[in-house]
Amino acid sequence: MTSRIGAALLGGALGAGALALAAPADAAVTQLGAGSDVSFGSATNYGTGCHYGLQARVTDPVGRVAFFDNGQLIGWARSGSATSVIDWVPTTQGQHILAAVQENQSPDIPAATLELSVGQGINVLGSCIVTGG
Repeated sequence: MTSRIGAALLGGALGAGALALAAPADAAVTQLGAGSDVSFGSATNYGTGCHYGLQARVTDPVGRVAFFDNGQLIGWARSGSATSVIDWVPTTQGQHILAAVQENQSPDIPAATLELSVGQGINVLGSCIVTGG
């Protein structure tokens, strides 16, 4: 399933002409993570309206990384190091499949994915209290 998601996401980015800069042939996102430092919930630590840092570990520190939430582009980020980070604010509750691909990543290399459950977020003094999920 992951390779189909990666191919579809990468194919969509390629079809949109979004990958214009050259990158090494081995450019890839090898791991995707999501921080939840100041979020708390009984079922999940991820809530709507709250901010989270998505971190993609990359093999090419110069190339940009495209981040997706359920197939929709969140945005592009450039790393400058081994990790590329972007702000993610989930807008809907339920299951989210997050994915990241590095520009010019081969379709043979699946996108890095992460599946998270998102509940209702309530911002309280810079923290996020999450109900449901």
